[in-house]
Amino acid sequence: MPRESSAEERMTAVAQAHAAFRQLRTSASDERSRWLVGIAEAVEDHRSALVAVADEETTLGAGRLNSELDRTVYRFHHFRNAIAQEKHRRAIDQPGDPEASPQPRPSLKQMRVPLGPVAVWGASNFPFAFGVLGGDTASALASEIVFIDDQPMNIEGARCIGMVCVHLDRTNPEAGFLEARRLLGLEPR
Repeated sequence: MPRESSAEERMTAVAQAHAAFRQLRTSASDERSRWLVGIAEAVEDHRSALVAVADEETTLGAGRLNSELDRTVYRFHHFRNAIAQEKHRRAIDQPGDPEASPQPRPSLKQMRVPLGPVAVWGASNFPFAFGVLGGDTASALASEIVFIDDQPMNIEGARCIGMVCVHLDRTNPEAGFLEARRLLGLEPR
């Protein structure tokens, strides 16, 4: 039976994640691509053992779990392709249009900037596709992630483990976008 990690173990994991982030932040795209392909290959190499353990924990059955693993491996290859095209480093600089209708459109400047580690919670009903091997992990390895969510409990959970995050209030989304831009260094402090 799994046990809950202690506060000290969690803080050690967060410190290790920050140390790994410093290395990942400066890694070259071809290096990230190799990591993603390596993980996909390792999953394939250990497919039968992974499915057996997941089936024992979830009783979802080998068919469902193999299908999830296929989807998971696909995601790692998908993000590898995005990295190869440098999509994770893309910057946006759209000029404003003061004549736009029904109202003027402001200029948009966006640059993806890595802020820190990403925590991934595994969902027991999708142990691969949305768990530790899922799209969140693949995308985190592929590019830099900013945690933005409209659910207060998700934001609170992220803050509890030290993640930089932005609450996107659906009644006032502009405030959330302004905060995200500030955290990314795109707006004055």
